[in-house]
Amino acid sequence: MAPYDQLDLLLQLLREAFLLGSPQGKLRTRQGVHAELTRLVAMLGEIHCTARSETRKPMQSHIDDMVVPFAQAEAMDAPLLAVMPRQT
Repeated sequence: MAPYDQLDLLLQLLREAFLLGSPQGKLRTRQGVHAELTRLVAMLGEIHCTARSETRKPMQSHIDDMVVPFAQAEAMDAPLLAVMPRQT
């Protein structure tokens, strides 16, 4: 697989990592998103290209900041579930 094909695939996975809900409709946890982003940044590090090397370190150092919205969504979800349980 060509490096740019790998990069395209990883960027698609990165976009999907920022969705608040999973494809099954469940809220994604802060810990799960943090782990996924950490894996994706490591995978980006394995691709040899100039653009990757300039963006990897800032992404790595700000993963904790990137998952803040997921922590906020978790905090909002718990009180809502107490009032209105999930429908399956």
